[in-house]
Amino acid sequence: MEEEIFPWLESLPLAPEYKPTLTEFQDPIAYICKIEKVASKFGICKIIPPVSPSFKKTVISNLKQSLSSDSPNSTPTFTTRIQEVGFHRRKNFHPVQRPVWQSFKTYTLNQFERKAKKFENDIYGSSSNTDLSKLKVETMYWKAQDEKPIYVEYANDIPGSAFNEIMEQGSIGINSVKNLGESAWNLRNVARAKGSLLKFVKNEILGVTSPMIYIGMMFSWFAWHVEDHDLHSLNYMHIGGCKTWYGIPIDAAVAFEDVIRTHGYSGKISPIETCATLAQKTTVMSPEILHKVGVPCYRLVQNAGEFVVTFPRAYHSGFSHGFNCAEAVNIATPEWLILARDAAIRRASINLAPLVSHYQLLYDQALSFCTSMPSTTTTPQRSGPKENLKVEEDLVKQIFIQDVFENNELINILGNGSSITILSQEVLDFLSSTSHIPRGQNFSLFNEPANPSNMFSCVRCGIACYACCSILRPSQAVDLQSCLDRNYQRKKIYCLQHAFEVEQRLRSIGGVQWLLLCHQDYPWIEAKAKSMAKELDDGCIWTDIGYKHVNDQDTKMIQSALDH
Repeated sequence: MEEEIFPWLESLPLAPEYKPTLTEFQDPIAYICKIEKVASKFGICKIIPPVSPSFKKTVISNLKQSLSSDSPNSTPTFTTRIQEVGFHRRKNFHPVQRPVWQSFKTYTLNQFERKAKKFENDIYGSSSNTDLSKLKVETMYWKAQDEKPIYVEYANDIPGSAFNEIMEQGSIGINSVKNLGESAWNLRNVARAKGSLLKFVKNEILGVTSPMIYIGMMFSWFAWHVEDHDLHSLNYMHIGGCKTWYGIPIDAAVAFEDVIRTHGYSGKISPIETCATLAQKTTVMSPEILHKVGVPCYRLVQNAGEFVVTFPRAYHSGFSHGFNCAEAVNIATPEWLILARDAAIRRASINLAPLVSHYQLLYDQALSFCTSMPSTTTTPQRSGPKENLKVEEDLVKQIFIQDVFENNELINILGNGSSITILSQEVLDFLSSTSHIPRGQNFSLFNEPANPSNMFSCVRCGIACYACCSILRPSQAVDLQSCLDRNYQRKKIYCLQHAFEVEQRLRSIGGVQWLLLCHQDYPWIEAKAKSMAKELDDGCIWTDIGYKHVNDQDTKMIQSALDH
């Protein structure tokens, strides 16, 4: 079979490929931090391990164990989803949108592999996958996406791992590691590895803090999307045919969304609706369109035994060249903190509940560097090269100081120098029992709730208020109906930033009064931030904040705001 390669595919630039040394490979997060400044400019990159992959027999055994985890004595099986490749020109209102639906079919690994191989033979004819270059297979794929539909199957988001369960990270030295599964790059452990902020997530989140398995066939695809909460992802190909990946760097994310909106959906959806549509993971657009309009797009081919890293806010998509099995998990380096707040706002804007509180992760990470901690938490022990630790610590500390200092300024402005109310755990427990918030779910610094969306959330941006929040007092004579939009009217709880925005808008007509609340450990937190600021000599000029305990009137006000 001869396929003439599309010229635009040949001119599509490659994402970088990295080959760490054994020494570099011993710490996955430190290594990703090391390459991130350069690699993130491509959105994606490939990492080729310096150690051997796990034995295929071990991989298959672990896969089967994961597939039968719910019923250990049953045959290991999985279900698939059907994906459309190509489109009906008369039926598809938006040609970039591909339908996906449950197949309601169940396969063993061998059954699915046989089906995938038969499909490959039907597509390739007398040629074999290995006879064709990767670019020729890509050309075949994008031709198929522009023709009458064919249908493939894909098993995605299967909880589990094809890696062995291993002992505590660092228990095996890198020179003693026999295969990848014994290293720190084992995806069962990497989300909570040293240096990843996800180590401070208190609850297990499938696919985020623990890996998921993906079993594909030729032309099974993953649509354009970003990771949940714009986190990093680490993807490993265990066995089978390769995958082609396409990545968009963060600097081009807005331009990419605009191309999706205007070219993919004919300009008939808003920017927010575009983000919501992309979050459905059904948008398949050829990089050719991006290439033509000047949106940077990079490609790479991932083979068995190789990792792909996707960076925060980097849109990515791709497809399989044949039967394969991969798995993926999320991580978060300190660089993620720079855009985590915007990611949380975007997530709230499309009505998705937050998976994590980035403020909780920031605070826990920063405070873990302190030598003395309150009894409510445990200081994680850090190890590793001093120079890597220093860079990581300084970045986290700077972001932490900036956040607490901004709180200090806003509390002073909103409270006109009056005291901020400390919300004790006792009062939170009372509110949990008398309002719509489930018991035990609050903005406790050291006990992340099972569902962060049930915390005190700002009615303007949707961000879960973590250490501080503000409540608009209803006794003001200001006509809020005429002054504020619906987002401000909907509830009475605001983050400090949006409380300040309300203050600015209403200052000319009398202003408002706020009930300012903080976590019971906030005085200690602020003291630590001041100490860090002095250590880094950042020149912050802090205002002394007074604190008072919550009274009955305050409690009624909070309860009213929550019930509203």
